Amino acid sequence: MLYSNYSYRRNSGYIALMATIIMSAVLLFITIEVGQFGWYARFAILEIETKEQSFSLARSCGTEALQQVLVDPFYNGNSHKITGIGQCFIYPILRNYPSEDMVTIKVRGEVMSTISNLILTYSVGKINLQPVPSEVVVGVHDTAVELISLKEVANIP
Repeated sequence: MLYSNYSYRRNSGYIALMATIIMSAVLLFITIEVGQFGWYARFAILEIETKEQSFSLARSCGTEALQQVLVDPFYNGNSHKITGIGQCFIYPILRNYPSEDMVTIKVRGEVMSTISNLILTYSVGKINLQPVPSEVVVGVHDTAVELISLKEVANIP
């Protein structure tokens, strides 16, 4: 009886040590996982922010292209602009597409390798969209410019 009591006391320190090591390993694992979650969440938030910025950049480039179309009937797009946050590409502008009195503008905004491709279709009413060889007449006749559709696509066709 004395011998088994002595053996139990001698092994109880070993059991306590092993339990402490296992609990420490589990806590270390949990700490590492939580840290990695925070690390990856940070990059996910950064990706969301750059996507919003590239979308806004593409949208503003589309609006600027529309303004150019309204001011200069000879403007056909097909330009590249570099801004403080990124760059945008304005593809050739389609006049009277998909129907008469409409303008379709395709743009691409790029911020930190995050890309937004937009196709903007505006109803421009009776605004003169075609250049007249003898004179350039740009004017609005009882209509307003209206955004008909805004589509984000994977690739510009």
